[in-house]
Amino acid sequence: MGKSAVAFCPGKITGYFLPVYDDDPANTGSLGACVIIDRGVTATVRRSGKTSIKISDRISGRCMYGSRPLEEACILLGVTAEIETESGLPLHSGYGLSAAALLSVISALNGLYDLGMDRHQVAGVAHRIEVEGMTGLGDVASLAGGGLVCRKGPGVGAEISRFFPDTEIYSITLGELKTEDILSGEGLAEDLGRVYPGRCPKGWDDFVTLSRSFAEDSGLISSNVRRVLEMCDTCNVPASMMMLGEGVFAAGNRAHEILSRFGRVNCFHVHDKGFGDAEVTG
Repeated sequence: MGKSAVAFCPGKITGYFLPVYDDDPANTGSLGACVIIDRGVTATVRRSGKTSIKISDRISGRCMYGSRPLEEACILLGVTAEIETESGLPLHSGYGLSAAALLSVISALNGLYDLGMDRHQVAGVAHRIEVEGMTGLGDVASLAGGGLVCRKGPGVGAEISRFFPDTEIYSITLGELKTEDILSGEGLAEDLGRVYPGRCPKGWDDFVTLSRSFAEDSGLISSNVRRVLEMCDTCNVPASMMMLGEGVFAAGNRAHEILSRFGRVNCFHVHDKGFGDAEVTG
């Protein structure tokens, strides 16, 4: 079978964010709050004379081939590999899977080829690819650790606070939404700057409250998401829209019951770590 390396990166659910753009990708990113969840992306890489990429979605059973961001990662690192990623979350649904795939693949390649990068360097490569490709802004910085995250500045070197609520989280996905389609919109940062909460959450309940206010004021709530949120409101279930995805997250009594009326419910706990180091075999 030859030498291979495996690495895992959790996904996340974002409640609110504020884009920050700069000529330097290292200083581009976002402020905001999200929660790191205990499902994500596992990457397996093997030495190969040319790069091939297979993306598997365990939720839908779909397989796709090729990925511009992952191909870019191989080019930047100067390696070629047979790459397979497997996701325990639906793709293009607001779980930060583009960043999770990059971090797990780069970490695995770092181990497979003995590149000698530390965690900050791994995150730096992933962050550059994300912001240059407009597939994410603050996801990489958030996924460098676990917990309920508040990013106080852009980039992977910015100040971040993390705390770890013992909360069971539920979510529902109503469709796919590509992040780059929204991040490329003109005036996004200015529009969101007018409704951004401007502070970190004080706990889980405050996180949901701030997230819901942001979702309402941002104008990003779709009609499908609105139907779910209205039912949650009727049943006193605190909930908000996933940023950026066509989905809803909630917690507390009756959350699973209410969300299940609209489709398949995902259940998570708060993950206490970020992306993992590679396990190399062979």
